[in-house]
Amino acid sequence: FAVNCHETGNIDEIYIHRKFQHKNGNIEFDIADLIESYKDQKNVVIADVAGSGKTFILEKIKLELIKKFPCSWIFMASLRDFSSQLLIADFTDFPSFLAKHVLNLKSPLEIAIFNHCFTQGNVYILFDAFDEISPECKENANKLFELHGNSKFWITTREYFEHNLTNLLQVNSFKLMPYTNEDQIGFASKYWSQNTNYDPNLINRCASLLVARLALLLTRNISDFFGLPLMLRILVEIYKGKLSNNFEKVLDENFKLSQILEELVGNKIGLWIKQVDVIQLQGKSTTLRSIYRYFAIKLFINKSDIFGIDFNHDEWN
Repeated sequence: FAVNCHETGNIDEIYIHRKFQHKNGNIEFDIADLIESYKDQKNVVIADVAGSGKTFILEKIKLELIKKFPCSWIFMASLRDFSSQLLIADFTDFPSFLAKHVLNLKSPLEIAIFNHCFTQGNVYILFDAFDEISPECKENANKLFELHGNSKFWITTREYFEHNLTNLLQVNSFKLMPYTNEDQIGFASKYWSQNTNYDPNLINRCASLLVARLALLLTRNISDFFGLPLMLRILVEIYKGKLSNNFEKVLDENFKLSQILEELVGNKIGLWIKQVDVIQLQGKSTTLRSIYRYFAIKLFINKSDIFGIDFNHDEWN
């Protein structure tokens, strides 16, 4: 009895095979290897930059765990959804805390099944977005990961929290390898196939032309940037309605790095704004957009780490 507590849809339809790299070595794993090698480890941390596909890959890992361990209790959620529970967390009875506050179990049968799985060491909890919770919640989440008993946690975070988290848990982390050119072509083809009615042969040809143009015109760092799933998705969205037998001409006329980056910034701002409470945006939207645009340009153009910016510096003012 695998328990699927997080709806994902049929992600295999758009999934492009990903590899993981161990942060302290050059060893690469695919999902099956990673699960097999670390199935008994109490905490597994996946740390990478924004847009690298951490949430999506965690959903894929969940589905693979369900297939491999059908007699396990497997649960996935964003840590943001448990902020209030983490602030009042009482870990003295760890299984009860998980059942009541994390899994929200109600019926005696559910609780009995969960307790059986927990006793057998067959509980996998996949928590996304450790970096997006408050410092107080992080402190209690760390206690949760340390006092996990028989349960196993898979945790995703952005890179700037990776060091503290892995040091505390005494584990190494993994990062996702960026899409190769072949991966980019496959992703563009799948995305356009699902979101347009163009002929498949035309889609494949246009995907190859777009990726070839990326490889030709962009530096290695910027090319790797488009190896991030989120950025590649925004790029193929830009060209979604422009596929044609004259796609090379379309690229000749429209493939300008400054224009693409401007559209990426706008799309990224839109995605970020959607995640912020509307009440927080009242009277602040223009300011927030300006600030976020500044951060985005810093990242895209200057390749700066926004957390290295001196907020007292004249440039920021």
